[in-house]
Amino acid sequence: MKSVWKFELDPNSLVCDMPEGAKVLTAAAQGSKVCVWAEVDTSQPCQPVEFEAYCTGAEMPENPGRYIGTALLGHGALVFHIYVKGQA
Repeated sequence: MKSVWKFELDPNSLVCDMPEGAKVLTAAAQGSKVCVWAEVDTSQPCQPVEFEAYCTGAEMPENPGRYIGTALLGHGALVFHIYVKGQA
C-alpha cells in the first residue's frame, strides 16, 4: 500500500530509514524539528536514506544532491536548505 510518511531528521546523523523506493517529496520545519515527507510503499523493507543540510551562505559541494526544501527554525534565525544525498 502507498502512503505519505513523515520522518524527523536527527541533526547528528541526517539519515532516515525509509521503505525501499521511497519518493522524498519535501522538507520543512515542524515545531523545532526538521522533517521530510516521502511517498512510500509500506510493504517494502526499510533502507537508510541520507540527507544534507546547508545554512544560507555556507559552502556546498558541486553536486549536493536533490533539493527538497528549506526549513526555518527559531523564528527564521536558523535557515537550513535540505538535499537528498546522491540524487540529482
